[in-house]
Amino acid sequence: MGYRPSGFPFPVRAPRLYGDDDSEFGSIRISENVIAAIVRKYVLEVEGVVRFAVGGAISGLAEMVGKHTTENCIAVELDADTVRISVHLVLRFGSHIPDIANSVQEVVRSRVEEATGKRVTRVDVLVQDIEELPVADWDTTNQRSSADVHSQR
Repeated sequence: MGYRPSGFPFPVRAPRLYGDDDSEFGSIRISENVIAAIVRKYVLEVEGVVRFAVGGAISGLAEMVGKHTTENCIAVELDADTVRISVHLVLRFGSHIPDIANSVQEVVRSRVEEATGKRVTRVDVLVQDIEELPVADWDTTNQRSSADVHSQR
């Protein structure tokens, strides 16, 4: 079956392939890792999301040496034609949590369905922490970090 990390609504298994889409040239299968990569990319673009919530000693050590791990904070459950996804997040302090969570759900649903053609039946957003960004790193008029502002110049 698989293990169930704390807070995840369904067990996490080793990545598997899904889909039995056959074409005249062969079968097409999509890995859970591909869906997780789609989630990773688009969730971080949602305003108010600071980062994925990564817990535990090993992931903390990985972050200290510069390796970012998100495997423990994105769970993908695949069936024949449907996908269920769960994400653990850290949001910006002072933001409206339900609005951000709803935005994450919509972005994940639409992007995964668009990329895979499979129906996303559930997106669980678990807000594990909130962080206040340093004042020097936050442009309050544009609601963007100063790093984003400088990178656009």
